[in-house]
Amino acid sequence: MDRRAVGFMLLATALVLGASTAHAEKPKKLKKPKLSLKVIPRMAMAPVDALLVARLEGGDEVAELYCPEIQIEWDDGSSSDQEPECPPFEAGVTTIERRYSFSHTFRRSGLYNIQLRLSHEGRNVLSEHIELRVGPGLGE
Repeated sequence: MDRRAVGFMLLATALVLGASTAHAEKPKKLKKPKLSLKVIPRMAMAPVDALLVARLEGGDEVAELYCPEIQIEWDDGSSSDQEPECPPFEAGVTTIERRYSFSHTFRRSGLYNIQLRLSHEGRNVLSEHIELRVGPGLGE
């Protein structure tokens, strides 16, 4: 084999190895889902039992949204906290919960700004808020 052929083979081998190494080093960047809230009913008379539905839409199965700590500020002076216990997250195997629902009774009329936060290891990951309008009822 002449020198040019050997040089070409070495260059081709280096390019192939470099390309496969560069490709292997770039992990796929995971996209975080979007948090959306819905409250049912949206407007009511006091007292009312409201259902809050939280959904994670789109995105990937990210570990920080697996088994999150959930905090809800109901804007009536009360709050709810949930710290579930779950088995460890396994990438590519474990799926995240994408729908949560909570109920709460609003006893007085007012405009309530309900805030829901999802946290992981004490760090806020996603949060969203929604308004609920409660009109005066028979008891007010």
